[in-house]
Amino acid sequence: MNEQIQQANIQLEQPPIDLFASVEHAHKDMGAEQYISFDAFQQWLNSRGFEVKANPKTAGGFIYDTNTQYVGYIRPPFWRTNKGDPNLMPSDIQEIEPIRERSNNYQKVKSGFELEIFGIKQEKKDGEIMASLFENGLDLEGRINNNNADNEIPIIDFDSKFRALPSNLREIRFGREMAKYTIEINGHPTSNPIKGGLSFLRNQQVLAEIFDDHGWFLCPISAFSHRPFRASDISNDSYLQRIVLNNEMWPREKSLHYVGNSAQFHCEILNEKAGLTALNLYQLVYPLTVGISLASPFMHGKTNPNLKTILVDQAQLGKDKDPNIIKTLDNEGFLSVREGTRFLAGIDSGILHEPFPENPDDYIELVEQKLNSGDIPHPDRGGGQQADRFKFSLHTLEVSNMDTFAGNTLKFLSAQEFSKALMWKLQVYGSNQRGIASLCDRFPSLFKYPVDKTLLDHVRRNALEVTKDGLDAKLVGVDGNLYEAQELFYELLDFVNEPIPELQYYGLPFNVIRELIKSSEIPSQDDFIRYLDEEGLPSVYGYYDSGIGTAAHWLKARANTLVKEFNMPEGDAVENCLIDLGKSYHRHLKQIYGKDIERLFSSYKEP
Repeated sequence: MNEQIQQANIQLEQPPIDLFASVEHAHKDMGAEQYISFDAFQQWLNSRGFEVKANPKTAGGFIYDTNTQYVGYIRPPFWRTNKGDPNLMPSDIQEIEPIRERSNNYQKVKSGFELEIFGIKQEKKDGEIMASLFENGLDLEGRINNNNADNEIPIIDFDSKFRALPSNLREIRFGREMAKYTIEINGHPTSNPIKGGLSFLRNQQVLAEIFDDHGWFLCPISAFSHRPFRASDISNDSYLQRIVLNNEMWPREKSLHYVGNSAQFHCEILNEKAGLTALNLYQLVYPLTVGISLASPFMHGKTNPNLKTILVDQAQLGKDKDPNIIKTLDNEGFLSVREGTRFLAGIDSGILHEPFPENPDDYIELVEQKLNSGDIPHPDRGGGQQADRFKFSLHTLEVSNMDTFAGNTLKFLSAQEFSKALMWKLQVYGSNQRGIASLCDRFPSLFKYPVDKTLLDHVRRNALEVTKDGLDAKLVGVDGNLYEAQELFYELLDFVNEPIPELQYYGLPFNVIRELIKSSEIPSQDDFIRYLDEEGLPSVYGYYDSGIGTAAHWLKARANTLVKEFNMPEGDAVENCLIDLGKSYHRHLKQIYGKDIERLFSSYKEP
């Protein structure tokens, strides 16, 4: 073993790559380890042709090889195990494999997902309906992946139902999120949408059965709704404590209002330039993708919350924001409050505030600057803490703006395939000026280039209009003309669905298109009447069964009925709706089978 490594107290077998692999970790890991000697670390880097431009004692930054390619990074002092520590630990040094050019054959492109959901108690006590997932000792990993021999409750035997899945797709990966009541389910990337869909279905069914055993419901909605967040609600994870309660970029009084749960989809990066251009172009149409996913109509126990009252007047959060946005927030009709809280939670939340530099070298320099200053904990967050991401670590583009679809299996999978095709196509078109010009010429209401801050500010207002009125909203296109949001969504769907046979893309499957179109529709009163529960109330189950509209439409219908016709206090109405949502979601999961996933992706033409 190298003498310098011994001085650094790092237990390695084979330098140099083992420096990165000596401890398995992600950027959120903040566990205590042995310190590394700076002198030994610098000698070790220099002896192998690596360099760090930043001073690791005071800043973070990339680790470069002799070809000036990034091969790793050092976490900034703010994000180290001990906040502001000038010393390094192994988990502060992480490897990043440089992004290589890959084939643009659509059939080879992989897609993954993340879904954030929380838990509620089936029998609430003292007005508290949320259940703490990790602090209550719920051994999800042991139960799901069968790696805990002492688990008193045996693993659910789902393998007989999902034999076709490879072992990695039968394993559920999950992590802590902002609230103690929340988990994030991570889907393994795959180019096979049927296998990916079966994996997602298995994930949900296993979790739902575990929750049933504990007297809880999964609650796939993006709102902690029965009361405002408190500092005590934040996960005990040290990384999350720091980002939420002790971060100047995301001040505590703002972040405690943040409605964070979301659906996030990944698409492989074809090359760095195409990926950066695609993320910029995506910002222009993302309000339309939000419009089919809405699931967060409640906030702080209010069935019709006014975001200006809650976020601006009470908390003084909006004084430095766009007055047009503040005016839009002054409304009681929001179908989703998530976007409004994203815009006001921090200075780098929501849609990109500045477009990505599309020259890869310029983007590397920007990320290096943000690591140096400590604004971001990881290179993947170059656009901000809570914005769409160019992920060095996974070689994927991540779109993180969508609501949760309330976990509706077929809608979620349809949106994942739609997002994969959209981000892939934007990379194909964005890889050269001729493609970008063709895109803007053929779809002038959707795309304009170059993307600049003025355009992003315009789209931000469109996003709020969509979260207020859904795809019933009136939007100003990037060409300056007024459109119905639904009309623009259909135009975007036409673009995504256009085949490119020479790249092995034949359009979206027919049943995926049908699910997307149903999501864009507005449920009628007759639709709500078709799905009344035993108490004569509209049930969210109608959303899962009919597929019409969004979960937010159905939750609003139930809440308004409870308040207006049954004179129920708003807070009680919200709790009633969340319990109905939990019951409906679990019922939905028991009625979805593998054949439903296969059917979703089976046909590219109308039968």
